Amino acid sequence: MLEINDLKLEVNGRPIAESLSFKVPSGQLYCLSGPSGIGKTTLVRAIAGLHTVKQGTITVNDVCFVKDGKEIVPCHLRKVGYAPQQPSLYPHMTVMQNLTFFLQGSTPEEETQKATSILERLKIADKKSSYPHQLSGGQAQRVAIARAMINDPQILLFDETLSGVHAELAAKVGKIIADMIAEKRIPGILISHDLQLSKKISPYSCIFENHGIQCFS
Repeated sequence: MLEINDLKLEVNGRPIAESLSFKVPSGQLYCLSGPSGIGKTTLVRAIAGLHTVKQGTITVNDVCFVKDGKEIVPCHLRKVGYAPQQPSLYPHMTVMQNLTFFLQGSTPEEETQKATSILERLKIADKKSSYPHQLSGGQAQRVAIARAMINDPQILLFDETLSGVHAELAAKVGKIIADMIAEKRIPGILISHDLQLSKKISPYSCIFENHGIQCFS
């Protein structure tokens, strides 16, 4: 479970969230929508350890990442799968290499098998030998999703990761993400500007507003 308590965030000295508190149970994907600039990206970056928290507590599966505004677990030690809006794949590596590069403690055979399994799930196994410049925008986004998932994280965070995927496929990929989160029993947040898409992907939709997060199902 992800637990956020009394969180305060700022960007360039401007508060974007004050006394923000909410929970995402394990096995559930919360789709987060809201106006541009409201702080959705900053929130997931704070959970990943990429943005400083001014106050509050962030806990994932009973592991306290931030307590009373002080970092307890640095970003490189947090078991977080994070896929930003831009895929940022290594251009000199194939799709397979982009995935297996991040795996640790596995034999080459195990790495290949694990990466292939995720790529098959996301319907892009036929692109495993391709380089990023040979992929469409939607294909690159799905590789970024696979990369976020491959190291068995404790939480998955997706920041407009489906924005480069056409509507019908975005809904299908979103459902695959939701199913994998349910299977792995971990919490997940997917940011999307498209509220209708969010409702197709998950029964747990949220709106990020100035006064906080309103969740409904």
